[in-house]
Amino acid sequence: MEKINFDINQFLQAISFAIDFVEIDILGASQNHSRRVAYISLRIAEELGLSEQDKSDIVAFSIMHDNGLCEESLHTEFDFRNLPQLRRMEGLKEHCIFGENNIKDYPLAGKNKNIVKYHHENWDGSGFFGLKEDEIPLLAQIIGLADFVDNVYHFEKERKKEIKDFIISNKGKRFSPQIAEAFLKVASHQKFWLDLKNEFIWIALKSHAVPNIKQLTWKEIFSITKVFVSIIDSKSRFTGRHSSGLIEKTKIACDFYNFDETTTQKMLIAASLHDLGKLAVSSDILEKPAKLNAAEINVMKAHTYYTKIALSQIEHFDEIKNWSANHHEKLNGNGYPEGLAADRLCFNSRLLACLDIFQALTENRPYRKGMKFEDAFAIMKKLAKQNDIDAEIVNGFIPQLKNIAF
Repeated sequence: MEKINFDINQFLQAISFAIDFVEIDILGASQNHSRRVAYISLRIAEELGLSEQDKSDIVAFSIMHDNGLCEESLHTEFDFRNLPQLRRMEGLKEHCIFGENNIKDYPLAGKNKNIVKYHHENWDGSGFFGLKEDEIPLLAQIIGLADFVDNVYHFEKERKKEIKDFIISNKGKRFSPQIAEAFLKVASHQKFWLDLKNEFIWIALKSHAVPNIKQLTWKEIFSITKVFVSIIDSKSRFTGRHSSGLIEKTKIACDFYNFDETTTQKMLIAASLHDLGKLAVSSDILEKPAKLNAAEINVMKAHTYYTKIALSQIEHFDEIKNWSANHHEKLNGNGYPEGLAADRLCFNSRLLACLDIFQALTENRPYRKGMKFEDAFAIMKKLAKQNDIDAEIVNGFIPQLKNIAF
């Protein structure tokens, strides 16, 4: 099977904005939080003289440090958004466990384990799991400092004195003395603070980050993107199986149309990431029990744009970004976000659009129950008749899904 050079850290940096939106929604974090945590952690790692592997991994772990937030928020009925910032972080222990489990099989550069799980541990043993001092993995200690201080003080606001005073006062308590000193040394230069501003953080991280390039098959890349299925689907209890259900139906369609293995795996990747941009949509909109108003509809419609922007930054994803982001375009040009018409929508984009509609119609939503096959199929035939979606796919393939459990 074909292998390509795939930079895992480039992929994670590209989708980091979507994870940031989850933290903004649940924790009240600031824009570019995960990138700032990655940059601060990397600069501390450089100051401590860590290996290239550790520097590569610390970027990946930093970007993914709160990847379990959606799942924890889904499993609790308590709304942490009503709490002060510090209390929100103190009340979210389970996201560390969910997050660690999500990335346990990621092909990172080194052999670091339990970094995400223990990134809320404190030097004095007062964290979630009671680990103290060097019982806490070094990378977890570094990320913990960067994450905590950015969440509380928001580095982009350049509150230098407050941040430095806080680090000094918590040296040997919340933070390792060695890591605190490394931070203070790095933070003594103006460039460090300028790099953390929203307009510069992307460039700053890119210029310092160590690549993690692996020779991977498309099937192996799909196993990486599948991690985001649980994150995306957990954004709302009403979409708990949307992406995973779409992946199942995409595989059936690829087999039906005799796609080769490479195209099949690329389609599965596109299905797994098609709603990545929904992480940027507030849970209040996703779970609204009534019809959305015009402003909310526009916010919801923007999710495909966000998906395309993110996937456009990943090498080798040119086809995937289009298949993934075009699932709300219509053959008559009345779709979104670009209003692409039939002559600009390839078969694979049309196929994923049909599968996404079928999946959505047959699952529960806040305002209705999931439909039976016959009702969903009737609606899709009507959409095909008005030239919204491909009639050949609707009539030729969708009946194959009649006996699929959903």
